[in-house]
Formats: sequence, structure tokens, C-alpha cells
Amino acid sequence: MITGVGSIPVPVTDLDRALRFYRDTLGFVVREDRRMPDGMRRVAVAPAGAGPDVTLTLAPAANDLPPITGVALLTNDIHRTYVTLRERGVEFDDEPCMQDWGDWEAEFRDPDGNRFRLVQRSRRPH
Repeated sequence: MITGVGSIPVPVTDLDRALRFYRDTLGFVVREDRRMPDGMRRVAVAPAGAGPDVTLTLAPAANDLPPITGVALLTNDIHRTYVTLRERGVEFDDEPCMQDWGDWEAEFRDPDGNRFRLVQRSRRPH
């Protein structure tokens, strides 16, 4: 039986820049940053105390990156989180808006253009 998700790969073109964004801008903690025996670098970050690792994976070129990750980052206060992240330089595609199913969502991009959804779940069951 599946019990959870262990990691989510996110392609990036510059590991150091991506690490600064996820750690310093989004406030993620670094769970792993090490060189592998083959010389590759493994970098994994995640929200403090929650969720699967986001594994930053070096991609050869920006045009090889997928435009949408499908990753939703959860918050209890989307409006406050939106303002905080904008003040830190995060580029949002839209302002938080309520979806037909009751959740609040806003979409943003990391420095490589990967798109993420910031989500505040409704109190109603889906």
C-alpha cells in the first residue's frame, strides 16, 4: 500500500541559485546537500517539518524544463503568504483567488520558470 510521497524532482539550471530561492525565499529547510560518488550533487529541500523532499535536479537547458510542476504548496493564510513571498521577490502569475471548489490558489514561478501553486484549502470536504 502506498503510504506517501518521498520526493518530488524539480529541474533547475543552477543548483546554487535554486537552493538560495527555496531556502532563503520560500523558507524551506535543506534536508540534503552532498556530492554523490559519481560527482553529481544531490540537493533536497522541504517545508520545515512537513512534506516530501523537493529534489532539485540539474537540467541541461531552460527549454528542457517543464512549465508546470503540478506541485501545490499548502498554507493556512494564502493572503499573508502571498504578500510575504512577493516582498521576497517571488513572481506570481496571479493574485490569490477562490476556486469553484472552495480552495484559494495563486500560481508562482521559481527562478527557472517552474510553476507552483500556493493553496489554502477550504474547510469543506472536497
